Amino acid sequence: PDYWGDKALPDRVEIKFFDDEQAQVVALQAGQLDVIPSTTRLELAIEGNANFKLLSVQASSHDAVHLRTDQAPFTDKRIRRALALTLDREAIVKGLLKGRAIVGNDTPFAPIFPSADSSVPQRKQDIAEAKRLLAEAGVP
Repeated sequence: PDYWGDKALPDRVEIKFFDDEQAQVVALQAGQLDVIPSTTRLELAIEGNANFKLLSVQASSHDAVHLRTDQAPFTDKRIRRALALTLDREAIVKGLLKGRAIVGNDTPFAPIFPSADSSVPQRKQDIAEAKRLLAEAGVP
């Protein structure tokens, strides 16, 4: 409401859908698109290319691993905890996500949400403890 110039509206907006990320990247590189959601594949394809500008914004998207806790072996919380302790979350963020993410905790909510309990200590990889829990649960 405080913008002083003419309305900055495009003549039209066209939304295209793609079956995979690679097709999006190719269309962007061919000049057929103006913007696409960022993906690791895209970032690698345009890295260092002065014709493209990569913008990073904090988002609520997140990835989670869901387990059937009503079925063995995941009915045993020691096994679930052991599995969680095998993850090197920092390495995943640094390697797979190229450092463009925030390490999440064991919660169904992304860290950006107020419902994500920040008082819960971040779980760290601990293979020795994971092995101990598995042995305690009777898993070889």
